[in-house]
Amino acid sequence: MSADLQSSRLKKISEAKLCEYPGTDKLIEKVTFEADSLEVKPGTLKGEASITKHEADSLKGKYGTLKHEAYSLKGKYGTLKGEASITKHEADSLKGKSGTLKHEVSITKHEAGPLEVKPDALRSEADSLEVKSDTLRSEALTERDLLLSSLSEETKMALLKLGKRTRPEIMKDLIREICSQKDFTLDELCIILGRKNSKTLYDNYIKKLLNEKKLIKTNPDKPTSPNQKYKTVLSQKEKS
Repeated sequence: MSADLQSSRLKKISEAKLCEYPGTDKLIEKVTFEADSLEVKPGTLKGEASITKHEADSLKGKYGTLKHEAYSLKGKYGTLKGEASITKHEADSLKGKSGTLKHEVSITKHEAGPLEVKPDALRSEADSLEVKSDTLRSEALTERDLLLSSLSEETKMALLKLGKRTRPEIMKDLIREICSQKDFTLDELCIILGRKNSKTLYDNYIKKLLNEKKLIKTNPDKPTSPNQKYKTVLSQKEKS
């Protein structure tokens, strides 16, 4: 077979395979180029123009290689298509996860709902504490009123005039006047006199009155007892 016929045949085969296997045009161009290079130039010797059986077999082998590469490319295309499908599946999976996260956020928001009630609960507890505070204050006033009920109106008026910086002698006389009407403990005297520090009241007034024998303990056998009460010692002049 002449080189021209061989070249023409290879071109037809290449064009046919180009249609059959898209994407292999670069490989086909290689074959076409090699086929064109076999065309006989004018003046070429007959021996040079003829193609040897060995070269033909070589071209046939190259064609087979090209066919194999075309199948390989087709297989790669299928692989890419499969990977694209997998990627789409992963995207759908992520979309599903997004929906799950949205659902979880909705649940979290629902769970947070009861927390919004807590400020009202705390406000209610605060109101309750205020009520308890008022109750305790009322009970303290009631206790003082109960203690004052044992005293004369004259003594109550003297207590109303009592200031925070009352002179020591006036305070001592008032304590004696109170304890002359009824025996009281140190804590009770603090409530009546409106003093918070019982130790200060004892050191500044009660102790001095005891030393002056103007006040005595009703339970001398237990001098440090918290239930110890104090009583006024009247002079002969005061008795008369």
